[in-house]
Amino acid sequence: MNCLKKSEDSQTYSKKVHPVETKPTSELKAPDGGWGWFIVLASALTHAIIGGQERSGGILYLELLRKFNKSSTETAWVTSLSGALRLLCGPLASFLGSRFSLRKVSFVGGIFLSLGFLLGSFSDTLVWFFFAYSFLGGFGKSLSYTSCLVAVGRYFDKRRGLAVGLATAGVGIGMFIFPPLMEWLFQTYGFFGGILLMSGISLNLCVFSMLYRPLHQYQLTVKTSWETPSPQVDQEHVELLPATTKVNECETEDNNTKNNQLSKTVFSPAPVTLGVTPERPNRVSIAHSINYEPITSRNNGCLPSLKRFLLGNKKAENNQPLFDCTLLKDLHFALFLFSICLQTLAFQSVSIFIPPLAKQRGVDTMNAAFLISILGITDIISRIGISSILDLKYIKPYRRYCYTLICFLNGLIVFLYPLAFEYSEFIAITAAYGFMSGAFVSQKSVIIVDLLGVEKLSSSFGWTNCFQGLGALIGPPIEGM
Repeated sequence: MNCLKKSEDSQTYSKKVHPVETKPTSELKAPDGGWGWFIVLASALTHAIIGGQERSGGILYLELLRKFNKSSTETAWVTSLSGALRLLCGPLASFLGSRFSLRKVSFVGGIFLSLGFLLGSFSDTLVWFFFAYSFLGGFGKSLSYTSCLVAVGRYFDKRRGLAVGLATAGVGIGMFIFPPLMEWLFQTYGFFGGILLMSGISLNLCVFSMLYRPLHQYQLTVKTSWETPSPQVDQEHVELLPATTKVNECETEDNNTKNNQLSKTVFSPAPVTLGVTPERPNRVSIAHSINYEPITSRNNGCLPSLKRFLLGNKKAENNQPLFDCTLLKDLHFALFLFSICLQTLAFQSVSIFIPPLAKQRGVDTMNAAFLISILGITDIISRIGISSILDLKYIKPYRRYCYTLICFLNGLIVFLYPLAFEYSEFIAITAAYGFMSGAFVSQKSVIIVDLLGVEKLSSSFGWTNCFQGLGALIGPPIEGM
């Protein structure tokens, strides 16, 4: 480092600048658009992959029966537990998303899901495939699924219902694409090739996660709000004023010694301030004397970075405990969780029993299978249409009551299935059920924000998924009784 010397006129100059502060990102509102629409797109594609794979559980179930020749009960646990773990691990996924970032957590989720398929393709026993696909894959789906919806909720406020509806509409797209795709993969490439290709498709979740830009980064990129306006600097009237302190002359005999000491220490400039001189308000005093301070915590290799990644940012505003049990003290939220558990307990079985019931009533196999397509079409229409209606200015204050009515009608429609005997009756009841169930699923995170606020969306959505998982886990045994 070169030594500082006095100039010929023996004057040193200093630069005075007022510190500029920015508002905390927590005070800034959701953009309600902009980059948020790319997050909606990524979330919809994530739902298409995860939802499509789960809706193809019947195809995978038949292939596992053929491959391992085990009982129906043992084989059914593979697909059912994978979906249950996606929901049960919600609190852990929410905690990780708050501790690190939604982008990182969703990326790791794609890796876990792909790894589950990859290890499952080499399995020789159902137990090994159960471990690989149900546990690793289910945990990976939980990380990606939770992160994508929380990211959408943070980027939207006034149009949150519409954004979440568009994001979750990807499930309907997956219902059309993945069942025939998985069937074709198994017929063309066999069990090993089909599962291996599903592993590659799952890696797209890592690509989608790259679009989950943290909200504070987006806000700093697009707009910076200043607490105090900075003075306008006229480049033609910049005056250099003598500094109040002088820099000591470097002794030539100490040059080598000081330079050796300086080369072993890393320096950083102290904060610089910009200000208007009192004598001449229209001119700026600029100083050139900079205090150098040694930096004790610099990047000293990969270990500190790894430690920061594993431990997270302890000063982050959105830190939360692993299980925020204080949310359960809220009576409205506790009742909401209980109703979600009961709804999911019955919701999981309806789509499974519709085709067998229709066939039992004399409907042919193709028309009975088409009822699932009708269910998917009305589901997509509802997720977008009902979400837009509930976002209207005059309806939004009563959105919670509308959601309660939707849940009631969703359960009431199921009682109509035993009364159906004609195919047209099955079509009407299935269309109505798909319409209500689409609104029920898509508005969960929106109602959570209405109940607790967006600052608690991450942890509360994790609890919601957990109670959904309980319903999905205890539902099949109860239905089999």
